[in-house]
Amino acid sequence: AGQADAREQAAQLAALAASFREAVSAVEHDLASELAQLALDIAQQVVRQHVKHDPAALVAAVRDVLAAEPALSGAPHLAVNPADLPVVEAYLQDDLETLGWNVRTDASIERGGCRAHAATGEVDATLPTRWQRVAAAIGKVSTW
Repeated sequence: AGQADAREQAAQLAALAASFREAVSAVEHDLASELAQLALDIAQQVVRQHVKHDPAALVAAVRDVLAAEPALSGAPHLAVNPADLPVVEAYLQDDLETLGWNVRTDASIERGGCRAHAATGEVDATLPTRWQRVAAAIGKVSTW
């Protein structure tokens, strides 16, 4: 009878330990998800401030568009926010002209982003689209 009781108690303890492991695992998963969301929220605010205080932040996005493969061709043009036009002209005008690109303004594009159009396609490098790609890369859905 003593051994049977001991086995029963051992089985109960094993079940309790398994239940505890499952609970800890669930908490860890939830915590990791919440931390990832918090990191996204913080990063979003940092990006907003960076774009707001450093208009040249657009330069890297435009350079990425210009380097995109396959290259856009057939009357390519770059659309930027009107407030970003002076930045594009100051930092990128020579490159754009050399590559045969025209620049247009589009007030619907938030500062810091751009869109490229050509006969062969389009590249959306607006902040909301770039942000959604970052979030998706870590398995999250996050709107700008």
